[in-house]
Amino acid sequence: MPALYGPTGQIIKKFFYDATHKRSIIKFTQDIEPIVERNKARQKNPVSYTKKGQTFHHVAEVPFTMIYKWLAEDGLEPRRLFRMGKEDKNRWLAKHLNDNDNKYLRSVTGRI
Repeated sequence: MPALYGPTGQIIKKFFYDATHKRSIIKFTQDIEPIVERNKARQKNPVSYTKKGQTFHHVAEVPFTMIYKWLAEDGLEPRRLFRMGKEDKNRWLAKHLNDNDNKYLRSVTGRI
């Protein structure tokens, strides 16, 4: 079972082969604590910036592994996320980020 590490060393990808069902399995793991701590700090001191006259607010930082978990829970293949239009993708992300179980992923208080 070889493991690959992401560029920051945070994401571990392990490959398994299930001989009984003749299929390959990829398992992702990630230490999300640093991301959660950054989000908590940003909730206390919100981050925003202005670009070309528009103000933008940092609203969330979501670990890669959570995106994959949500895709699996919704029965979506990962490539589906990249094919979504901007509005559909924003609605899909907001649905998960507004879930109280995921409030630690938001860098703002309240709903998105």
